[in-house]
Amino acid sequence: MKAEEIIKILKKNGYYFFNQKGSHMQFKHKVNKNKITVPYHSKQDLNINVIKSIEEHTNLKILKKLNKKKNKINKEEL
Repeated sequence: MKAEEIIKILKKNGYYFFNQKGSHMQFKHKVNKNKITVPYHSKQDLNINVIKSIEEHTNLKILKKLNKKKNKINKEEL
């Protein structure tokens, strides 16, 4: 999963971009001001442990959404 996909999910769930240090983009939640850092390397997939960490800090089910998306694509291919 690429950083762009994670960022899209974060924005849909109330996070907004507020800072960047090198290749790391930082987002804050509109209500609870929770801060999340996403390493942004456009051509590389994020490490599974990075995605799990983002899930823990945001209480979002990113991997579950990814699996649903993959299942939908696989069904369309059949």
